[in-house]
Amino acid sequence: MKKNKLLTILTTSTLLTGLALSPAIAGFGPGRCNDSDSNARQEKRAERMEHHLTKMVTVLDLTEAQQTQIRGILENRKEQHQDLFQQRRADREQMRELKSASTFDEAAFRVMAEKRAAQRIDMQVEKMKTKQQIFALLTADQQAKADIFFESMDRRGPGHGHGMRH
Repeated sequence: MKKNKLLTILTTSTLLTGLALSPAIAGFGPGRCNDSDSNARQEKRAERMEHHLTKMVTVLDLTEAQQTQIRGILENRKEQHQDLFQQRRADREQMRELKSASTFDEAAFRVMAEKRAAQRIDMQVEKMKTKQQIFALLTADQQAKADIFFESMDRRGPGHGHGMRH
């Protein structure tokens, strides 16, 4: 009876340990951002941008000129954010190191947390600037439709085609 219980416990613990370590062994898991993963994310982001632009064309009945101008605004924003995305990746790695350090450095953690919060605020400001630039290109009728369109996108929350969540 004791042998069976011991064997069951040993087998269960081995399986649970294997399951827990398998993402780490495979090189995946929370917060892993290698270059190919980053490139895939950028491609997905570009696909989402194109998808949203297609929806905007349909919903807002955009002219060719408006489409070209909006695409330019979005491309410009994308280019401006490349450096920020790289910096945020490096900052995430620093946060991981601070979290897993043998001793907790509160001052360093606070500095990094404040830096990341400031980055999020900057991204929100840039998002509103972009939205205002797009609105400036629209007619009054299109702006009314755009209010509803953007509101419905915002209601969906993180991970649904707007903003980054890290």
